Formats: sequence, structure tokens, C-alpha cells
Amino acid sequence: LYMTGKPLKVIEEKCRASITQMVEMKEEDQASCIRIYWQFCFNLMGSSNSTVELDGKAMNEKEDVIDVTLTGPSHVTFLYVKTVASSLFGRYELGAHLAIEKGD
Repeated sequence: LYMTGKPLKVIEEKCRASITQMVEMKEEDQASCIRIYWQFCFNLMGSSNSTVELDGKAMNEKEDVIDVTLTGPSHVTFLYVKTVASSLFGRYELGAHLAIEKGD
């Protein structure tokens, strides 16, 4: 997902295509990580009712995140994206809470 400077729509399309490829190759951890970024794109584009919560077309964080209590790729990606979203959308207390509670 090295797409810095690209329009969000382009990133969203690349995420969609990448998830399909990862599922076909049975790379579920990678698909989960990309799904988190994909939903973040929807949030940033205003295509989700949520800003910081990863809930919408690509995923629902309360149902889809693979065991966010573990230290795996999806856990790290989830915390990173939530922290960035918290900062971008002015939810600084949530970002601080994630850093303190999760210790990442």
C-alpha cells in the first residue's frame, strides 16, 4: 500500500483488487490487513457513516477484525489505522487510549 499522494479512489480500487488476489492465494492475514486499509479509505472519502470506527463497505471492526488482542499483522495494522484515524478526525483521546491500553 505504498500509495502516498495517490487519489483515494485509486487506492480504494487497488485495495479491492489486492484483497481478491490475497484470498485466491489463501493469504488471509494479508487480506485482513488490506481490508483494514480499504475501510480506512472509505472512511476518508466519506463513504462510511463512521470516521474513526472501521465500519462500512469493506469491514466492520466489531465483527471482522481477526482477534485484535493478539500481536499479528492484522492487530498491528488495526491499531496503526485506528491511531491515524483518531488523529486525522480529532479524536486524540481515543488515540492516546489505544496507545496506553494496547501498549503499541
